[in-house]
Amino acid sequence: MVILYRIISIFINFIALMFAISLVMSLPVLLSSPLNLLSSFIIVSIVLYSWFSYKFSRSVLQLKQPVKPNLRDWIRVNGIVAIIYCIMVIIAVSFLLIMPQIFTELIKSMPGDLPIAEADLKKVFIVMLVYAIMLLTHVILTFFLMKKHHAVFTANKENP
Repeated sequence: MVILYRIISIFINFIALMFAISLVMSLPVLLSSPLNLLSSFIIVSIVLYSWFSYKFSRSVLQLKQPVKPNLRDWIRVNGIVAIIYCIMVIIAVSFLLIMPQIFTELIKSMPGDLPIAEADLKKVFIVMLVYAIMLLTHVILTFFLMKKHHAVFTANKENP
């Protein structure tokens, strides 16, 4: 199970890096509207979840070191937001894979000429679905591993 966790972690961390770069590049646009702030909050939570789950994996699973209890809190809070994101994406993308013509018609009704083929949309939707399923699996595995290794979340009394 730990090997599967590490393999999924590589993919999750790579996508989180791309999310972080896109957040930095689009910061002025994200701050321009409250709707943009909600989506950026979700993406920031996914990036933070990826970072803190990497710290957990590195410190606990590889180096067998104790960690501070607040790491567990960071993983839980951002993991819950990631679960909500995954559920939303899985539901939306599943619906769009079943009926892609709805999204295609919406794009065609927008002003401007956007040449988007239905086959290209299907590929994008499948990639989004695979990512959401992998992220959801990763969060569940992280929660399971945190419960299994609960003893490593200790306050470091020697170094305040």
